[in-house]
Amino acid sequence: MQARWAFGDSLPASELDIAIANKTIFQKFWETYVLPAGNNDTEYCSESIILYSSGVNIFYRNTYLDPPKPPFGFDDSQISIFAEVPDFVIPLGSAAYNSTITNHTEVLPVSVDIIAARGCDGVIFTLVEELLEAGIMAIPLAGQTITGGEILGK
Repeated sequence: MQARWAFGDSLPASELDIAIANKTIFQKFWETYVLPAGNNDTEYCSESIILYSSGVNIFYRNTYLDPPKPPFGFDDSQISIFAEVPDFVIPLGSAAYNSTITNHTEVLPVSVDIIAARGCDGVIFTLVEELLEAGIMAIPLAGQTITGGEILGK
């Protein structure tokens, strides 16, 4: 974390204005071409929604990560920050994998992110309510899987 703060502190104050201008360009592009809000002629707030997954990443606790670096690059998880749109993570279930730590099958959570147009948070809330009512998804419980299970307190 200190490396990131040090990087920010090393930049001249003028870089803030450039960063804000770049963020605004991205936001306007996103609102115009990628995920525009519905217009007054439609009954929908967001013309569409975007679903994406962060993928499956296994990080073993006996593997040491590199120290933090300044945040260069861009990925899906940063869209909502720069476009100022709602991004909700919805748990779907779990996937089994063979752990090299425990030497048996463990499970990892599986989820999907849902993005809607700016100001359309309610679209996602309504979708989740309808998925729950239809039995397509469930409210996750504490434990090893989305349906609960043993809670390790070791």
